[in-house]
Amino acid sequence: MYIGKQIHHHALAIPDKIAVIYNKKQIPYCVLQEKVEQYRGHLYREAQKDQRRDPFTVAIDVAQQDEQLYWFLAVASLGWNGVPCHPHWSEWNVIKMAKNATADVILSNRFQTVEADIPIWRMSSFPTSDEKQAIPYAKGTEPFYTGFTSGSTGEPKAFVRNHLSWSRSFDDVQQVFALSQSDRVCIPGLLFHSLFLFATIHTLHMGATVCLEQEFQVKQTKNTIEAYKVNVIYGVPTMLYALSLEGIDAQLVEKVIVSGAEWHETNRAQVKAIFNQATLYEFYGASELSFVSYLNHSNGKQLNSAVGELFPSVEVEVKRDGQLVVRSPYLFTGYVGQAPIGESFSVGDIGYFDEHHILHVKGRIGNMLTIGGHNVYPEETERVVKALPFVEEAVAVGTYHRYWGNQMVLFVQTAQAQEFALVQIKARLKECLPTIKRPRRIYVVEALPLLANGKVDRQALVGETR
Repeated sequence: MYIGKQIHHHALAIPDKIAVIYNKKQIPYCVLQEKVEQYRGHLYREAQKDQRRDPFTVAIDVAQQDEQLYWFLAVASLGWNGVPCHPHWSEWNVIKMAKNATADVILSNRFQTVEADIPIWRMSSFPTSDEKQAIPYAKGTEPFYTGFTSGSTGEPKAFVRNHLSWSRSFDDVQQVFALSQSDRVCIPGLLFHSLFLFATIHTLHMGATVCLEQEFQVKQTKNTIEAYKVNVIYGVPTMLYALSLEGIDAQLVEKVIVSGAEWHETNRAQVKAIFNQATLYEFYGASELSFVSYLNHSNGKQLNSAVGELFPSVEVEVKRDGQLVVRSPYLFTGYVGQAPIGESFSVGDIGYFDEHHILHVKGRIGNMLTIGGHNVYPEETERVVKALPFVEEAVAVGTYHRYWGNQMVLFVQTAQAQEFALVQIKARLKECLPTIKRPRRIYVVEALPLLANGKVDRQALVGETR
């Protein structure tokens, strides 16, 4: 089954049901299907004109989130590979990232005069046509999506997925999170990010209603949730925390689904206090792995490093060095320009299973610091500090030390006075951790630098230590 195939079924079975809400526009399934078919025609005729052969890769440079969705669905349904571009990228950056993704063409509604060594299909130049053609559909096994890793610890890498890596997970995700066709799902983040793109496609696959935001603006997202009676919200922890501070009327929200960063207890407690009728889910995964495990935070207190029980069809092997190797039908195909990955893959996370077969993640090899010959995972230090009720966020990074090899530097985001915060943080660290796992320097800040997807920009923090 190709991604988006169920939309055609819903257009026949529930044609007038609202599929997409965006910028106060409400698009029913019948209109959504018409748009996708219209855009398929534009793309197919353009490919014929250029004498291009399937399959090929299209970078989709469209600023409006609803239009980016329609074009992405059209590209995927043709058996082609879509590369959603970030709406804030400059034209130069679009060209650079399109090259990184080995795109054959750039589909754009804003490139006007800039020339590139990749062909640009300008949407404004597509002729209006009522011509009826027999346009082929995807088989459902081809690559359909190239995305980029978050880049929180380095340069983003382009990764590729085929249709099956998502379609095989649809039923499992619906079952685990108890989702249904009657849901109204808020997607507060950009479709450039795989978390929000998947959530959008899955919502439409179910025949539910998706509320898209142009970008996360807390007041606007609050208004969307209240105005359209949203009952399911996807997000990263920083988004949900911001919404919880906004005085939102959250009585209709039944499920909050969080991923993208660790959801520490203080942040989660604040969200639970506001979304007090909702079940709070957190899932562990990665762009390359998709879903691995999940927690239902309504089932009592969780251990700090726990990431939950495994998703159906997922297996995790713990290697002798603690590295987690995932075997799953949800895995990506591989990185652009590299060989396919095979049946299992590791992103370098280190962890273990406890006696109840709950998976725990201690940290990532890429973040690991060797301090005086000891392997130290910054995530362990971060968890200890995040347990303090006044701490909003904490991130530990490494910097060079001529004697120890590395030293740990901790950045803590809090509204508390610096002197009070430092005393409490140091006392907590001394109580919970040996000296080797404590930071040599601590900075108390009002805000941490964030990437566009809401994750903390660790590379920017490393730069601040120099």
